[in-house]
Amino acid sequence: MNMSIILVACFSATYFFSSTSFERNTTNRPQIHSEETVSRSKLEGTWDYTVKDVPPEYSTGVIRIMKNQKVFEVEVDLSGGTMKGSEVMARRKNISFYLTINGQRVDVALQVDGDTITGESTSPDGVFKLEGVRRKV
Repeated sequence: MNMSIILVACFSATYFFSSTSFERNTTNRPQIHSEETVSRSKLEGTWDYTVKDVPPEYSTGVIRIMKNQKVFEVEVDLSGGTMKGSEVMARRKNISFYLTINGQRVDVALQVDGDTITGESTSPDGVFKLEGVRRKV
């Protein structure tokens, strides 16, 4: 009697799993979820940065570089809020964009080398060096 209950339970479980629409791994390779299969650019990530010789409210912040399909987007977090980069151009390990800060255009050009980002921002007040590191996920 107990053996027949166990067999019925095993057959029921087998039927349930075979008739339910789970993703199946039909190859002998490990299953990879779709989030892991998205190819990430070397540019993408969240970067903590510093800029020297600028007012304190602009000297540190966070740059987020994202790729939405084939288009790169940039957001910069400053002490006063988040700004979206305009005219974002990306090629290999380089990205450039501009921000409008207090009505003035600030051009930013960056290069990525592994988990380090370097470059400069150019405003009517001059050219300023920028350095940063990628945040670990």
